[in-house]
Amino acid sequence: MTMNTVSTPKPDCQVPTTETRHPASAYLRRGIIATVLTGLFVAGCARDPVGAAPSAAPAPNAPNEPSKATTYKCPMHPNVTSDKPGKCPECGMNLEKAP
Repeated sequence: MTMNTVSTPKPDCQVPTTETRHPASAYLRRGIIATVLTGLFVAGCARDPVGAAPSAAPAPNAPNEPSKATTYKCPMHPNVTSDKPGKCPECGMNLEKAP
């Protein structure tokens, strides 16, 4: 097994120092790149495939569905509800739209 060496002479001394780079570092770098690319590929495949049949579930808030009736609640008495705006019978506050 051969090692890649880089000689860098030092201005202070007569003997050049040698730094060695292990050949496995190139394999590690390639492995990291391959892992990232594989992750991106898998993430891209997780989406709906092109030309797939649409799902049977209707879209949320579809315009052809009847809307839910609005409910009004008292801010101080959540047990008091009504289907139209008005006043709370217990405290007289205005009823507010419930989320």
